[in-house]
Formats: sequence, C-alpha cells, structure tokens
Amino acid sequence: MTPRIVPTLLAGAALALGACGGSDNKSSSSSSDSARGYSGSGPVQSVQEYLDAFASGDYSKACGYIGDESKKKIETAGSCEGVLAKAGTQVKGTDADMKGAKAAPGTIASDQKSGTVKVTTRNGIKIEIPVLVEDNRWKVNRGTS
Repeated sequence: MTPRIVPTLLAGAALALGACGGSDNKSSSSSSDSARGYSGSGPVQSVQEYLDAFASGDYSKACGYIGDESKKKIETAGSCEGVLAKAGTQVKGTDADMKGAKAAPGTIASDQKSGTVKVTTRNGIKIEIPVLVEDNRWKVNRGTS
C-alpha cells in the first residue's frame, strides 16, 4: 500500500468513527446506558469503546457512539451501519485497520465540552479524533467541514 493511501484510509475511517461513553460524572449514568454499551468515564475511554466496537464489526453499537450532527453527515452516504461497514471493509488488513488501536489523552477545551483524543493504530499510525459532549456523553465529532 502506498504511503499516500494509508492517510486517506485513516481519514476516512476516522470520519466514520463515533464514540460515546459516560460523562466524567458517573452519577449521570443509568441502567439504560449500560444496556446500550456505555461505560466510558471520559473522552479517552469513550473513544476506545467506539474503536473496539468498530474494529469488532459491531457497527450498530459504534453508530450509537456518534454525535447527532456527525451521524447526519455520515447518513448522507447511506445508513450509519452501512457506511461504517463499508469503511471497516476498506481498512481491514491495511495499516489503517482499527483493530488493536489505542486511544490516549489529547486536548480538551477549557469549557470541557469538546476536544480531541489521540489514537494510535497497531501499526503505529497516529490520528486525532475530535470529540464533544452531547447528551452528557462524550461522542466522536466529525466536525463542521
């Protein structure tokens, strides 16, 4: 795979990625949150849970981790699950594969409502995934552009 294709695949996968976990306030979690797979206690854990769902092919769960505006943008190309499945197929077995990817702290805005989480793939490729708080949960944010 050429060096130019890998960043393009990573960018495509990152744009399709969504993560949502619990807020830093654990008391706001409910039993329905557990049923939907939310157990994250902040942006890093939330992104990690999303990555794990995406990499395992649980696209329905992964879509539950995507911010509303980001999901609307993704769904212009088809159902959220379908778009994520296509992205998963495109990156599977490449340097952009999210299996084994690890989330790490990035930067969080002073208002504690947005930021980025650093992700390193198992092949050492580094990307940053934008996150935001929506409905008291950290979610992946595709951005406005």
